[in-house]
Amino acid sequence: MIEYDGTSYELAYGRKRIEVAEASLGKSILAVFSDRPTIKDLVITMACGMRREGESAWMNPKQASKVAEECVEELGYATCYQQTIEAIDRDCGFLFR
Repeated sequence: MIEYDGTSYELAYGRKRIEVAEASLGKSILAVFSDRPTIKDLVITMACGMRREGESAWMNPKQASKVAEECVEELGYATCYQQTIEAIDRDCGFLFR
C-alpha cells in the first residue's frame, strides 16, 4: 500500500495488467526488472497496476501516471521500486517460477 496526498493506493497486477504494462514499456516486465528500471519504466509499471485502496477498478491511466510520478518524487525511487516488486511477486508469482 502506498500513502500519498491523503489517499491510500494499492498496486495490483494480473496477467492482463502485466500485458498492458509490457505493451506500454515495449519490453517484458522481466527484462525491465532484471536490473533496476529507469524512472520512466517504474512509473509506467506502477501506473498500470495502481488503484485506490478498496476499489476493484484500476485508475485512469493518465491520473495513475501522474500519481505514480509524484510518488516517486515524494516517497523515493527505492520505496516505489520495492512496493512494485512486492506487488508483482505477490500477484504474478508465475513470472518467477
